[in-house]
Amino acid sequence: MTYLIRPGFDMQPHIRNLLIFCFIIKFISGCASTTKSYQVDKITHKSSFTKVISQSAKKAFMNPNTWVPLTAATAIGVAGFDKTISSWASRNTYIYNSKIEASDTSDVLRKLSNINYNITLFATPDGKNLDDYMSNKLLSLGFTNGARTLVSGTTNTLKHKVGRERPDSSDLLSFPSGHTSSAVTHSILSQRFLEKAPIKKQHKTVLNLYYNIVGWGTAWGRVEAEKHYPTDILIGASIASFVSNFFYNAFIDNESKLDINIVFNPNDSLGTIQLNFPI
Repeated sequence: MTYLIRPGFDMQPHIRNLLIFCFIIKFISGCASTTKSYQVDKITHKSSFTKVISQSAKKAFMNPNTWVPLTAATAIGVAGFDKTISSWASRNTYIYNSKIEASDTSDVLRKLSNINYNITLFATPDGKNLDDYMSNKLLSLGFTNGARTLVSGTTNTLKHKVGRERPDSSDLLSFPSGHTSSAVTHSILSQRFLEKAPIKKQHKTVLNLYYNIVGWGTAWGRVEAEKHYPTDILIGASIASFVSNFFYNAFIDNESKLDINIVFNPNDSLGTIQLNFPI
């Protein structure tokens, strides 16, 4: 299967930015003046596209960051503790001292998670030389943006379809938590990119703990701010983990068995991104 992405004035800004970024890389790598195309090859295997996708999905679902929150949400929902925990947390605010502080801190942590993701994405090594690094980072940027977009779209769709009232009765967009799904997505992706970093195991453990604190700190702040029930943040986290790990497993992981190509066509004003998947 071949997918073509061509620029246009009606395209989303992040797509246009991605295309521009592609051509920056093209010129940096010195391909513009000597070749008609620039191709980035990921590891190729005889496995079918369907098999790779199914294995990646299974691996993502079996990740503890996916099934543990899902299981916890189910248990809390069945036991009927959702509103009890929400009321207790927003009334006592043991972590953030007040609802306002909980809301403000959650907003800050959510932004921090995005910063962590961007830093980890570009700071971790990927490839044997600058050309490999830029090529692999381009692919990673594109696919992680796809994961982030899917998480956001899924979260917003469920919010409007479910129509659950928030604990503070401000609107009907409680389920699932958008702050949580966003922050946990960035946390998961940061941890996955950190796997490639040539640093000591204990340093990775500390950084992973930090990423989790930022992600779950964002989530719990929404509960103490009386904006979400526990099941809202748990399902948001589960969605984020599944989608993020799935995209990473299928399209970014070095053990991925997909054949992915990116082709720049100098005859186009902004070129073409071509993704080839074996069927």
